[in-house]
Amino acid sequence: MIRQSTLAILMVLTLTGMVSRFAENSLLPTLPAMASFFDVSASHMKLAVSVYLIALCVSQLIYGPLSDNIGRKTATLWGLGIAVFGSLLAALAQHVSLLLLGHFIQGLGIGAIACLFRAILRDCYVDRRLAQVDSYLNMTLVFMAPFANIVGAWMGTYWGWQSNFWTVFGLAMVAMGCLCRMMPETLSTACRTSYTLKTVGSQYANLLMCGTFMRYTLLAAFIYGGFISYLTITPFLYQHVFQLSPKQFSYLSFIIAMGFLIGACINVYIIKYINIYPLLILSLYLALFSAIMMMLLKLLGFSNVLVVIVPMAIYVMATSIALANAFTLAFEPLANKAGLASALYTSIQMLIAGLFSSISAFVPNKNQMSLALMLLLGTCIAIGCVYTGRRES
Repeated sequence: MIRQSTLAILMVLTLTGMVSRFAENSLLPTLPAMASFFDVSASHMKLAVSVYLIALCVSQLIYGPLSDNIGRKTATLWGLGIAVFGSLLAALAQHVSLLLLGHFIQGLGIGAIACLFRAILRDCYVDRRLAQVDSYLNMTLVFMAPFANIVGAWMGTYWGWQSNFWTVFGLAMVAMGCLCRMMPETLSTACRTSYTLKTVGSQYANLLMCGTFMRYTLLAAFIYGGFISYLTITPFLYQHVFQLSPKQFSYLSFIIAMGFLIGACINVYIIKYINIYPLLILSLYLALFSAIMMMLLKLLGFSNVLVVIVPMAIYVMATSIALANAFTLAFEPLANKAGLASALYTSIQMLIAGLFSSISAFVPNKNQMSLALMLLLGTCIAIGCVYTGRRES
C-alpha cells in the first residue's frame, strides 16, 4: 500500500470526477429538447442514459486489468482521450443514431474514471480509513451533479444541447493536462501484474465466485439502481407531469445533493463509533422506509414535487452511507486485485443501473408510483443480499 497525500488524491480525483459528473448529468434537463430536435419519442431519447451506462459497464472490464499492468495514471489518461473523441462526435451529430454512438464512446472513455478511482483509493487506504476517505471524496463530488444539471439546463436553453457535449470535451482536455502534471502513480512497479486474456478471464471468474465480494457488490448495484431510476424518470415526470421548466428541474438536484452530502457526513462521523456492517444494515432500512413513504403518499392521493423529492432525499442519504460501506466490505480481502476488483465491481453496478434505467424508460406510466416501485425493488434485493450472506455464514 502506497501512502500519498490525501489532499492531493482528493484534488485529482475531484478534477477527473468533474468530467464524469458532467457527462452523466448535464444532458438530463435537455432530454425532452433533444427528443424534439431529433423528432423521436421520449422513450427513444431516454435510451441515451442506458447506452451510456452500458458503455461504462463494458469498458471497465478492460480498464481494471489494464491499470494493474500499466498503472492507474496511464489507464486514466487513455480513458480521458476516448471520452474527448466521443464528446466531439456527439456534439456534431445530426442524427439520433450518431448521437447515441458518440454518447456510447464517451461512456467507454469515462469508464476509466468510474472504475479506477476505487482502485486508487484501495492502493492507498484500508478498513475504516478507506470508508472515510471514500466519503470525503463523495463530499467533494456531491454538488457536481446538481451543478452539472443547472449548467446543462442553462446551456441547453441558450446554446442548444450540443453545448453540453462541448463542455465535457473541454473539461476532459483540461483534466488530461492536469493529470499529467499532478497525479501521483499509486500502484508501484513491484505491485503490477501482467495479465493474458486467459488469466484475466480466470481472475474474473474467481471474483465472481467470491461470496463476500459478490454479496456487497450486488448490494451496492441494486441500491444504486434505484437512484438511476430517479434520474431516468424524473426529467419527464417533473417537466411533463408537474410542468416544471428545465431550470426548475435542475434546481431540485441540489436537494438530492444535500441528501448525499448529509449521508457522507454521517458516515465519516459515526463510523468511528459503529462498525461498518451494522451501519450498512441501518442505511438499507432507511432506504426501504423512504421507498414505502413515497408509495404510501401516492396511494393516499398526494402527487406533487414535494412528495417525490423529500422521500428521494432520504433515499439518497441512505444510499450515500450504503455505497461507501459496501465498497469497503467488498474490497476488504482483495488488496492485490484492486484493479480487477474495481472493474468488476463498477461494471456490475453499471450493468444493474442500465437494467433499471431501461425498465424505467419503458414503464407505461412515468409517475410517482413507478419511481417508488423501482426504489422498493432495488432496496428489497439489496437487503436480500445481506441476509443471504448471513444464512451462508
